[in-house]
Amino acid sequence: MTRFAGALAAALLAGCAGTPDPSALPATGDPNVPPEAKRTASAAGIALPAWPAAEDLIPVRSSRAAALQYYVDGKSLSVAQGDVVRFTLVGKGAGGAENVTYEAFRCSTRERAVYAHGRTDRTWREVADPQWGPIGRPDEVRGVLFAYHLCPGRRAVKDAAEGVNALKYGHPEATGATGGLRPDRGF
Repeated sequence: MTRFAGALAAALLAGCAGTPDPSALPATGDPNVPPEAKRTASAAGIALPAWPAAEDLIPVRSSRAAALQYYVDGKSLSVAQGDVVRFTLVGKGAGGAENVTYEAFRCSTRERAVYAHGRTDRTWREVADPQWGPIGRPDEVRGVLFAYHLCPGRRAVKDAAEGVNALKYGHPEATGATGGLRPDRGF
């Protein structure tokens, strides 16, 4: 079966299934995905969360000095099919500017997909064709979230409660490639 036929078959099966398939999104830059298989997250059956409330934001610390302070909306956190962790990430600048995204990690493959970007009117603008791509460096915010909180050892947290706890206190299984140094706790 060609890659084109395989991608089309997967898209059609996902569209017929009652449960959304989070891995139905194509890999970054896959030229064999036909236009009819490209769709937004909500068209793939992935519900966008409510806009994040200030009281639900959990701060994320990384080892790098950053222009933005990052937070994860604890209420948006979910785990799908045991391997995909979805969450809202909020970046706040010193001047009050915000960058809000709804995204996911596929833990076993160390990939991420962005489903939607936040607008200034506190609504979502869905990505027309969300795709899985690599997660950044371990000392950047998404790398820290992946390795030390949501996907330690490339295994997803088991549920939202474990994820929120890991965001607040660090995941007990997370040591990282730095010999146990945890950028989320400072060096």
